[in-house]
Parts: sequence; structure tokens; C-alpha cells
Amino acid sequence: PRVVNLYLPMYFWLQGVRRGHQGRTLFVGFHCPQGGGKTTSTRHLKTLLAAEGVRAEAISIDDFYLTYAERRKLAEDNPENPILQVRGNPGTHDLDLAGSVLRQLREAGSVQIPRFDKALHDGQGDRLPESQWTTVSDCEVVIVEGWCLGFTAVSTPDNPHLGVVNDILRSPQWTGLHDILDCFMVFRVPDPAVVYTWREEAEARLREEGRGAMTQE
Repeated sequence: PRVVNLYLPMYFWLQGVRRGHQGRTLFVGFHCPQGGGKTTSTRHLKTLLAAEGVRAEAISIDDFYLTYAERRKLAEDNPENPILQVRGNPGTHDLDLAGSVLRQLREAGSVQIPRFDKALHDGQGDRLPESQWTTVSDCEVVIVEGWCLGFTAVSTPDNPHLGVVNDILRSPQWTGLHDILDCFMVFRVPDPAVVYTWREEAEARLREEGRGAMTQE
């Protein structure tokens, strides 16, 4: 069962790390491929931590995607680059906003977290108005999750379209996000090909609910 083989070991590891960070908020990076269970895992971790009286919050890097209008302009300005035509890769996030939110949470202890609805604009998604953002405060553990969190630049990308992504991974905005994190949890997959299956399953659920979703293409 996942509770015994996955969630509890993650919880015990996290509690062990937390004991070395008494007196300040522990920021945990969580890298997991798309559709691999980040949201479910963080929900269980929050429940287990809450049972011990530990205030925890999960923040997704997905909530820091550029707005729909900003991403349309990005796509129009880079028509030859398929990577920038859709949300997902580094380069499609508002890293200044992400860094500001995490720094405020670390320094001030309270901040509004943006929310992004992936079902809007036929699955292209958009950032929700500030009135629908979530106020977070006084956390003892903050889990920051994202499929590309932890990525670093390579010397020479094997795909010319990845050059813009590589530049983002070298930027101080990207590296600055990781400087805020105290530790990392990583889910590994046996074969990268399963990521496409998992991603399509997530989009299929949105379509079944009658919400906007990306197509298989």
C-alpha cells in the first residue's frame, strides 16, 4: 500500500529533517514528473504533519505560470519554438513572482499564494484574480513542488529549442528559488515514457469533468 511504502517513509524522513531546523520554517523542494502523484503525496504529508500539530503548506510551481495573455505573447514572439507554445517548461513561469512569494513567506511568515486554473482557455490555463488567491501564514513546513523543480542547465542542449530553457536555468531568478529550499524530495520513474501516459490521464480526467483540457496532440 502506498501509505506504508511511500507516504509514511516520506513523513518520517521529513520529521527527521525538521528536527534539525527547529525555530524556523523548513522549505522542502519536491521534484516529481508530471502526473506522478505530487499533489496526492503532499496532501497526505500535510495530513500526517497536522496530526502531530505541525502547520504545513504545499505550494506548486504551476501556480506561478505566466498569465494566459503573457504566454500568448511569448508564443507569438517565438513562433519557431514549440517549447514556448504551451505552458510547462521553465520560461513559462513568472519567476519574479515565485521568488517574491517564497521570500515573503520565509521572512514575514504570511503571504498570498497565486492560484492557476489549468482548465481555463480550453486547457491552456490562466492565473486566477488576486481575490481568489490563498493566504498562507505561520507555517512550520512549506513543500514547494514541481516537475521541473531542481533542474539545472546543461553545457550544450541536444535540442536547439531548449536553448531558451537552458538560459532560464542559469538565471539568478531560477537559482534563487532553489537557494530558498533547505532540502529536496525526488520521485524517480523507471522510464521517462510513462510521463506522457500520466500527463494524458490527468488531462482526460479534466475532459471527463467537462472542463477545459489539453488535447493529446
